[in-house]
Amino acid sequence: MYAQPLPHRPLFSTYRERTARSLGAGLALGMIVLILAAPAPWLHDFAEWLFQAQVLGLKLQNPELVSNYVLASYPVPNSLATLILAGLTLVLPPLIAGKCYLVVQIVAWFWLLDRFSQRQVSQDYRGCVLLVLLGAVGFSSFFWLGFISYQLGLWLLLWFILECGPGSPLWKNALFGIAVFFSHAMVVLVWGLIVVMRALLSVREQEAPGLGRMTRIVLLRSLPVLPAAALSLWYLAGRLAASGPVASPDAHMSGWTEAITYKLGYPLMLGGFRNILHADGQAVFEAWPLIYVLGALSNAILILLLALWAGQVLWQTRRTARIPATQDPALIWTAYALALLYLIAPYDFLGLINPAGRLLIPLALLLLAVAPPATLKWWRWASLPAGVGLMLSVAGFTGLIYGHPRPEVRQTVAFRPSEERPVADSSVFGFNRALYTNTRFPYFNYRLLVNTQRLAQLIDGDYQGLGFRTGLIIEEQRKRPERKD
Repeated sequence: MYAQPLPHRPLFSTYRERTARSLGAGLALGMIVLILAAPAPWLHDFAEWLFQAQVLGLKLQNPELVSNYVLASYPVPNSLATLILAGLTLVLPPLIAGKCYLVVQIVAWFWLLDRFSQRQVSQDYRGCVLLVLLGAVGFSSFFWLGFISYQLGLWLLLWFILECGPGSPLWKNALFGIAVFFSHAMVVLVWGLIVVMRALLSVREQEAPGLGRMTRIVLLRSLPVLPAAALSLWYLAGRLAASGPVASPDAHMSGWTEAITYKLGYPLMLGGFRNILHADGQAVFEAWPLIYVLGALSNAILILLLALWAGQVLWQTRRTARIPATQDPALIWTAYALALLYLIAPYDFLGLINPAGRLLIPLALLLLAVAPPATLKWWRWASLPAGVGLMLSVAGFTGLIYGHPRPEVRQTVAFRPSEERPVADSSVFGFNRALYTNTRFPYFNYRLLVNTQRLAQLIDGDYQGLGFRTGLIIEEQRKRPERKD
């Protein structure tokens, strides 16, 4: 592994790494305290998934109350996180269950990212790498958007990279594949690419194998893909044959110029800074534009440094012979495939918006797993903007909960398009402008309260409506039974 100490370790280097690690731990702890102290678990789409989890729990406890909801009769990738959350709602009130889930998610991410940095990174960079990973992975935009299925799938993928190398038992690889499938579709794609790449490269270990032997070796090493592949085909067939409506995006790409601009600019969203909005659509930092500028710059500098690092890693590992024998050459080939898929993936696929965006974090993790030690200096420099961005995000979340106006579980949000204020421009950037008409800041905005009405429904026991059809609940019938108190 590359996690070997460098010859010299100055005192300042030790202090810097410890400071970076302590800062990351402090910010993670701060987010846990804020989530527990908040009146409700406000993280954008998380409210909808918590609502659907409660419905799934009621399917076991009181099915008559939620008989208006139809469950999928086929395996669904976006299901494992919701099922775990549903299990919590069986023993806890829904809002408390949601908070517990988020706390466990933060602790699990810190533990795994710390373990990853200890295993894969030289000790002279571990603290800085951990801080960057916390800002860009653990507390990525997907955390603030409440994409719990993707977060769980990504966590399992990173665990798979740590636990399963090229020589791991086939059954162990297959079990990871099944677990990742039930977490998120895009993550199981990454997992499958890794397994197939390892199978293809395994023939290099043989001495002058014939074509028949090469084929048998590749097929044997690819066996772990079969269960996840069968589940994926079953899901696609069931999804296409389902009678329920197919989710359509609120916006569409208006042309090649917008598509290219979006592809080039989207990585900036993976920085550590999030501009949190109040219920009235104004930013927490609305009166302090310099803070917004600082946060936007921190994102830009962080992504620029990581892009330079990625370019250096890809250049130095362009030949697999340059990767030490203790490393996994399949990871670099998978990274090349992910980079290509990011460029060609559509904006909408079966209701999943911007699936390509789910490939960037796995791409960075794969490159980090095979990165030569000399390239990690980029991460040392990147830890500063990552730390600044994450601190501003935590500060913004604090301002949302304790600032003015203080949010409530029952309230009306002002940044949701409606019949009175329709979106005139359905392009991606036009829709973005329509969402944020109440703030001076155009980008990095996060509407954490957008689905707060779902939390009010949970409190009231009002089970109707279906925000997403990409999970286990695929349809809501028009007629629902009257609730009996």
